[in-house]
Amino acid sequence: MLWKLAITFVILALATTACSHSGGSGATGNRDSSAVENSGIVAVSAFALRRVGCALNSSEELWCWVDTEDDEGVEFKKPEQSPVNNTVEVTFGCSKTSGGELWCWATDSDNDIVTFNFHEPQKSPLVDISNLEIGSQVGIGCASNSDGELWCWDDVSINSFANPQKLPIENVAEAEINCAVTSGGELWCWDDNSINSLANPQKSPIENVVEATGASSLGCALTSGEELWCWDNDDANSKFDNPNKFPIGSVAEISGVSFFGNGCARTSSGELWCWSTDSDGEFDNPEKSPLKDVAGVVLLSSNLAGCATTSDGELWCWTLFGNYNEPEKSPIKDVVRAAGLAILGTGCAITGSGELWCWDPGSFDDPEKFPL
Repeated sequence: MLWKLAITFVILALATTACSHSGGSGATGNRDSSAVENSGIVAVSAFALRRVGCALNSSEELWCWVDTEDDEGVEFKKPEQSPVNNTVEVTFGCSKTSGGELWCWATDSDNDIVTFNFHEPQKSPLVDISNLEIGSQVGIGCASNSDGELWCWDDVSINSFANPQKLPIENVAEAEINCAVTSGGELWCWDDNSINSLANPQKSPIENVVEATGASSLGCALTSGEELWCWDNDDANSKFDNPNKFPIGSVAEISGVSFFGNGCARTSSGELWCWSTDSDGEFDNPEKSPLKDVAGVVLLSSNLAGCATTSDGELWCWTLFGNYNEPEKSPIKDVVRAAGLAILGTGCAITGSGELWCWDPGSFDDPEKFPL
């Protein structure tokens, strides 16, 4: 069951492809969002396995698509508009409206084919949502509201979504799947979204944190001083209480850290550094990618599949097995945002004119323009 294995990997890979109308950095591999014209697609959230996902346009309309499989292979269906209006942010399986409402839709499987039920979204009891983060196609997620409260759930398809749990953390400024950053720069993390774990988050000794990814068992954090701190596992024991500072100067952005600890970071000078873990679960020293003038990076895979955008609109990607030292250039031009690229190499990109291009595993050099 390949997709089930992938789910296990992706749950803790916090390079979730959360995208907002205004654009942002991090998991979506963005250039400056002002490069996107006033019409067309402004955000995309791609599914981890196949060409399944949603796209948001400048009119705050949400369009989603699924795939089909027959004797001739897998193909996508024409995108259809979601019944959720005034959407300003979309992640896989959830969307946020301009009024702070949270809507999510369940996913299920039938003979290993994923059902993407965006026609019947469920409205969360949470209100005034300010920050949203969804971990994977299973629907694990967290959301913070305008009061700085953090609420999490462990599956959209079951009762947990209708009854989210409030975490004992105040003044939350950024919500992640397994970590939260407060307005005072404190970092709190937990292992998973089970009731016991959510009730007992751990505070990190790292100060002045502005961004984090991972979990209390394994992850990284970026400080206001552009320092990158990470913690790994040693003989299955987390080093959350004793993180290490990575020897990378002036870090501007970090990608998600996968289940196996792989990750990447972009510096303020446009360098790209990536790392993995050794057989003992400890981080290897980060290595510098040959790419230059990197503007954004997206990473979502247990095996370091990922993409990076450059300041001149080029899109470079690497496939499985951590091959970030030999990236391939996409034929898509003027790319301002990339998303997806998960364990099987599926991904999407948005251009400066608002076009949406996606590719399946094996078709990176021949992407297809979506009819949106």
